[in-house]
Amino acid sequence: MEAKDSLTKQFFRTVRILHAVGGPEYSQQRVLRLLADGEMKQKDLQEQLNIKAGSLSELLTKLSSKGCIVKEKSDADRRVWVLKITDEGRKKAALFEETKDERLFAPLSEEERVQMKQMLARVLAYHTEEHV
Repeated sequence: MEAKDSLTKQFFRTVRILHAVGGPEYSQQRVLRLLADGEMKQKDLQEQLNIKAGSLSELLTKLSSKGCIVKEKSDADRRVWVLKITDEGRKKAALFEETKDERLFAPLSEEERVQMKQMLARVLAYHTEEHV
């Protein structure tokens, strides 16, 4: 197998394409998934997402304008922003979760999807055990 056809290269190329297929709202969905577990300080969210403050601010502005989140000053420290998901945000996050596998893996049959999940689980288990 030539280097251009290596499994690793194909995998990372696929990941990039799947990220694009996830749509421009993929990053917004990541925010909503994290906030679905409970309110969070903006700084903590930034650290979890590992993105720059400006990028997060842009995401939050979009989500706020869509009615998906609210941004409030902390009662304990007025310098701190606390983020909360709204009912609309929960609905959008749920819809995205329900449809993402179908959109991203449309060319695969249900059986192939199960096989892929099993193979990826084996790779992940290998790399999260003592082999790292």
